[in-house]
Amino acid sequence: AEIYTLHNPSGSSILKILALRPPRGPGSRRETACKVEDVLSEVAILDLVTEVPGFVVFRGVFVARGGVPRGVVNAWEGWNDKPPGADASVEESEAWEAGEGRSAFPHPSRYHKDQLFLVLELGNAGKDLEHYNLTTREELWDVILGTAMALATGEDMFGFEHRDLHEGNICLLRTSPPSTIPAVSTQSSDPRRSDFSGLEITLLDYTLSRARTPEGKTLFLDLDDPENEALFEECEPETKEQERKQRRVYSAMREHVVAQEGRAGEKQPKHGKGEGGESRWAKHHPYTNVLWLAYVLEYCISHFEGPKSALKLFEEEVADVRTRLGRGKEKGGWGSVAEVREEVWGRGWVGLEEEEEEEG
Repeated sequence: AEIYTLHNPSGSSILKILALRPPRGPGSRRETACKVEDVLSEVAILDLVTEVPGFVVFRGVFVARGGVPRGVVNAWEGWNDKPPGADASVEESEAWEAGEGRSAFPHPSRYHKDQLFLVLELGNAGKDLEHYNLTTREELWDVILGTAMALATGEDMFGFEHRDLHEGNICLLRTSPPSTIPAVSTQSSDPRRSDFSGLEITLLDYTLSRARTPEGKTLFLDLDDPENEALFEECEPETKEQERKQRRVYSAMREHVVAQEGRAGEKQPKHGKGEGGESRWAKHHPYTNVLWLAYVLEYCISHFEGPKSALKLFEEEVADVRTRLGRGKEKGGWGSVAEVREEVWGRGWVGLEEEEEEEG
């Protein structure tokens, strides 16, 4: 999808624009277009979780035909003509060096006049973690705890799994002035670690996610579909290390899902369909959230740009949690982020009253 920011007198929204790939006609052969059935689950999950703290606000969905507005064209050209930064993807950098611009998507004028688009309007949740410079211990704590609390609540309410929670899918928005975690002393031993940075943490992009509605319908994307095989392919030699780490999480997810089938004594057909025709990805595997939480923690530590003393203290505080996150479910690790949350509550890092107030 292409992402744009829409500014208006009442505030701002994020527009996620997806070219739709119909079975036939305009756009049916475009590689960057999405199959209609593949976006239905994301739209339904957006609507399902919109009022849950830590999840993006869903403002509406629209279908448009051709005639891309001038404002979108101007925004596309402004971004495409700007040299990529150090955090750009390999594909983005190679395209720029080849004189093709930065965008993986065609110039808006190249779409057929009858091309169909799906437009999602979302709340503006701030800057994504990938482009945010973490500089304080308080920010580290709020990213990790905010992510954990949102995932745990999603698991409780909807059997939610994100399945793609990399640094581009977590947003940080400053909503209040930052403060400092009190120093531990004989007079004060408050263990709380959340809500000092002034940042609001939001999870977004549920393209690969899984959830279950109150009516019992399972929403998910079948990652065994051949069109999604690229998620699990080996990296090219020039692939950046962070992308390699991200790819390893996808592979770890699949390994876990396949292993769970084996333990249940189920047959494992080539494309992961059970005897009743249900995809293995339709089932609830909350350990996938643990894998992504571990990834986010390692990302935050390795990309911290603040004082070394602040990072050292944070690493000391989370050392045993960090170890257990990376241990694996079968070796004494947590099986869900809801279990991680129990540990967080037990240590007093997030107060029970805070969580109840947010959910209310």
